[in-house]
Amino acid sequence: MRRRLLAVIGLGLGWAGCGSQDPPQVADAVVAVAIRSQVEMPFHGPLGPGTEPISIDLRWTVVITATGGAECQVRAVRTLLTERSSGTARTTEGGPLGYLPGWGTLELPQRVSGFFPSTHYPGEWTGVTTVEVLHASGRSETLSAAFTFR
Repeated sequence: MRRRLLAVIGLGLGWAGCGSQDPPQVADAVVAVAIRSQVEMPFHGPLGPGTEPISIDLRWTVVITATGGAECQVRAVRTLLTERSSGTARTTEGGPLGYLPGWGTLELPQRVSGFFPSTHYPGEWTGVTTVEVLHASGRSETLSAAFTFR
């Protein structure tokens, strides 16, 4: 009787998956990057209105969205802006930004400013943002999004 009872308990534990089974793996989240709210704002230069150079402030928001899956870590966000006619370039970066849960959204405002010739406003600024993500599985992913100011 005791042997039979131990066999039934052992069989029950085997069915329940206790002890010997690995925990189920959660799939990585699908991560997407988008850019919104691009604003190009001119201001007069250090010598006053109508003088060269002028100050130009460029602002945008990087939106990182995870769909389903396990949380992931957003390690870095980098943006390179280039003015087409002159080749002038500016960069900005941030991170690490923390953890993004599955079905979550993270918004990161970014900004670059500087003194430029007045011919740069309105300019034809183009940007490329790259986002480095580390998934719960250990897989690393680099995403990018291109955008313009016009």
